[in-house]
Amino acid sequence: MRPGLYNISNEDGCGMLEDESVDVIMKDGPYFLTKAEEYRVGGDSQKTTAFGEWDIGSSPSIMRLGIQEDYRILKQTGSLIIWSSWQMLPEILAIAEESGFFLKRKLTWCKTKASPMFANMGFVHATEDAIWLTKNKAWTHYYHKGMESSNNYFIHAPVSEPGRFHPCEKPVSLYYDITKRLVKRNAGSVIVEPYAGSAPMYPVAQSLGCEYYGFELNSHYVNLATKRRGISNVL
Repeated sequence: MRPGLYNISNEDGCGMLEDESVDVIMKDGPYFLTKAEEYRVGGDSQKTTAFGEWDIGSSPSIMRLGIQEDYRILKQTGSLIIWSSWQMLPEILAIAEESGFFLKRKLTWCKTKASPMFANMGFVHATEDAIWLTKNKAWTHYYHKGMESSNNYFIHAPVSEPGRFHPCEKPVSLYYDITKRLVKRNAGSVIVEPYAGSAPMYPVAQSLGCEYYGFELNSHYVNLATKRRGISNVL
């Protein structure tokens, strides 16, 4: 299997990877927050929490098989990062621990400004959370010269319009800030990005000298990511 961005499902993509071959999995999958109904804000404008078909699902339980596959392909010293809504992370964590993972830390992205999608709603979320998981109590964590202390919160601006084309797009700088602590530079480490969307991990992998495997079923996102990131190996 060649490194690159694949227009296939996560299940098909991860299924082609060998056992214990991956150093980092950055998973930003469904948040299970999409609602069909609209609600009023201040009696005037209407808002909706419809992020798209990719976010539809009854509960995080549908991620169980994917997390079990993550466990199979991850190295003993590898790391799995899962982003989701704070409402769903406890259930996702329970599934991960049932699959054999250990929780190392909760990671928090502190946005420099809240998403305009939820403007004028009162108390607006300006953070997003992830859980850092490993296969055992030993893990890999690198400190590079000049690196700031490794706090569990990361302050980065969200991707702004008109550049953003995915509703839950993460900034490349955020992913780089996290991943540089988990892999050795220019060592050929393997990074996997299920639910690749805009493929923010691709330039991170390029900067750190890693092999990149991204899986995205939506061909529209694959085409847009290919143009923005300059990805030549689309499979």
